[in-house]
Amino acid sequence: MRLLKNIWTYIAFMTIQLAWSQAPFFCGSDQYEHLHLQNPEHIKQTEVIEEAYAKQVHKTLGKLRNQNITIPVVFHVIHNNGPENISDDQILKGLKHLNDAFANVGDYFDEKGVDTKIQFCIARRDDNNNEFTGITRHQSAFTDMSTPGSLNAVRSIVKYDDSQYFNIYIVKNACIGGNCNIAGFGGYQTAFVQSDVLGTSALNDIVFVHEMGHALGLDHTFKGGCKNDNCLVDGDKVCDTPPDNRNFEHCFTDINSCTTDINDVSTNNPFRPISLGGLGDQADDHTNFMDYNRYQCLKHFTQGQADRMLFFIQEKYSSLLSSRVCLPPCEDEVMALFSLPDSIALGSTWTIINQSVNGQNYVWSIDGITVGTQFDHTYLFDHVGSVNVSLIANSGDTLCDSDIFSRNITVYCPVEACFYYEVKEDYLVFEDCSFGALKSEWFVKNLYGDTVHTSTVSKDSLLINDLDFVRLCLKATGEHCGDIQCIFITLSTDGREICGNEIDDDGDGLVDGFDPDCPCDNSAYQSQCKPTCEFVPDSFPNIKMKMKWESENLTVLSPVVSAYIVADINNDGRPEIVTIYGKGGLNKSKKLFCGF
Repeated sequence: MRLLKNIWTYIAFMTIQLAWSQAPFFCGSDQYEHLHLQNPEHIKQTEVIEEAYAKQVHKTLGKLRNQNITIPVVFHVIHNNGPENISDDQILKGLKHLNDAFANVGDYFDEKGVDTKIQFCIARRDDNNNEFTGITRHQSAFTDMSTPGSLNAVRSIVKYDDSQYFNIYIVKNACIGGNCNIAGFGGYQTAFVQSDVLGTSALNDIVFVHEMGHALGLDHTFKGGCKNDNCLVDGDKVCDTPPDNRNFEHCFTDINSCTTDINDVSTNNPFRPISLGGLGDQADDHTNFMDYNRYQCLKHFTQGQADRMLFFIQEKYSSLLSSRVCLPPCEDEVMALFSLPDSIALGSTWTIINQSVNGQNYVWSIDGITVGTQFDHTYLFDHVGSVNVSLIANSGDTLCDSDIFSRNITVYCPVEACFYYEVKEDYLVFEDCSFGALKSEWFVKNLYGDTVHTSTVSKDSLLINDLDFVRLCLKATGEHCGDIQCIFITLSTDGREICGNEIDDDGDGLVDGFDPDCPCDNSAYQSQCKPTCEFVPDSFPNIKMKMKWESENLTVLSPVVSAYIVADINNDGRPEIVTIYGKGGLNKSKKLFCGF
């Protein structure tokens, strides 16, 4: 009997030794974060959030802790028709373990732990509002993530809208960056867990809890080693987890790997010197969910970790807080709709007909401003341009989302000025053909801008006399707006240049001030003008010229009198020079230099 007892004692001892000889698990979240840090935009976003966390978290503790948050999740089983295609029941068991751990209840209750006020619900509707188990299944060889490129390959297979769902992937072999010595990894908007871990036991689901901690903003407790000058910035950035510089393989013995707990003397740090009201230097928290240790040793989150997760959820996952995907599908979806033409005349009053389906409550807006809540809406369109009309329809059913319908309407002036004209002997005859006008008025101006004739009759005429050129305008006015049309009319029929009408009347290729038939003035300098017409300013400011344009090489250029022209061509107050460049009469080109 003594021999048998000794044998059983030995077997029991060896069993315990075997169990404790299993190495602590490792996760790939640090490598996952390293991949993201190769993206400059991710770096910038992370810096902004961390800066806000360090400045604001303790100012918002009351608000953060006084709420219960639920994150909607969807599980994607990536399998290759093997045992990794685990059952719905196993997945739901893993979800229950996750919620128990975050609530510090059941198998995960620990006196040092806290209720984080964070829970996870499985989606009950898919992204098309159909009834849904919250679990998708996809056959792929990439369930073994040891294959290069598997991370992006898996995410390309399926990914639900991450503004409404938190995506969790279940795979046979979780690997990242070539490292397969892990059971999962988590980070921004995603978590990966192996199928032989998730839901298999409360102990194994410590991996799931650990990775979801990463996904919600937590670092390993040993990150950054012993540095602790500012507990909101250094290490894991959580003040009530002592600085930690090692991993563990046991649950019982307290070890203090850092003596820097007291370095941060601010009231943020509960481990500041005892003389300053703190707890002083403490042993490492080697039973924290975010440490590396044997599964059975990891038992709790701290209040500081809960605060950090709550803060990060508000900053990075705020859209998930209003997601409805964990509710049953809406049976009668709301569709907002109304009828309006594409364009509406200014001054028109329209009753906008509501054609919505399954709606009970409505909000009308014009250019973003609420204008009514009735079923139909009557509106006066009183300004020209693009007007945005929108309607929000709500069914009153909490399971159903509201819907919005919006259109941009063009509001136009219904008045259009129009006229005909002809020259009959010594008269210019013009007739009004406007529409939408209540009254019209004629204006006739000469070359110098002087008004030589006005009238309000529909058909009128003007004795030409010695007028070579006129500008004829008709102003048509309606009830709410008006329109004006003008035209330049050359009355001379002898083919000579009429200066100032911006037309090459004599067909020599030169217009107005550039035509030698026109008088010289201060706006142009030409070799055709006599020297007496030159304008010489009293002083010459310093100017610079640079070439703006050069024509292609031309072997033949038409004969010109001048080698260059200096003018304010575009009336911008700065001179331009047009010149011809070439050697020996060959390969000539035209160049334009602009002053600046």
